[in-house]
Amino acid sequence: TGEDSSNWQVPAFLLKTYEILNEAANEKIISWNPEGTAFTVKNPNEFSQIILPKYFKHNNFASFVRQLNMYDFHKAKENNNENCFWHPLFQRDAKHFLCGIKRKTAGSVAEPQELHQDSSKKSKTAGKDIQDLLGNLQAKHSHCLLYTSPSPRDLSTSRMPSSA
Repeated sequence: TGEDSSNWQVPAFLLKTYEILNEAANEKIISWNPEGTAFTVKNPNEFSQIILPKYFKHNNFASFVRQLNMYDFHKAKENNNENCFWHPLFQRDAKHFLCGIKRKTAGSVAEPQELHQDSSKKSKTAGKDIQDLLGNLQAKHSHCLLYTSPSPRDLSTSRMPSSA
């Protein structure tokens, strides 16, 4: 189809973070919430000393959080834990959604008046916005499903894009 392969490539930071969360050995330090819609860094010191150097070229928790912010992750208050983060497309057992997460650009930063919108209006529309986003992602990035987590049946019938 001549489609640019960068449209379905997932940034290494997101893949590594997803891998960290799915590694059972890390559960006492970092884990998904029960719903799989957010994750919590339970022990930032151990996370910095043990996990970050295994996956990244640094051991700085603040740098990890800054990267999360650059990909538009948000802090969530779960059990009064300040180190809980979420993104609507970063979910347990949904690795194929990762290709829809893009790094924020200067044009994607909210205008000051947008930051002061009525929070009740935002909360009422948040659920619909997430559903719309997921629907749009599926429509625009359906090819991600083939490249991130194919089923055995998909493997026998799918074709990888040619490098023309």
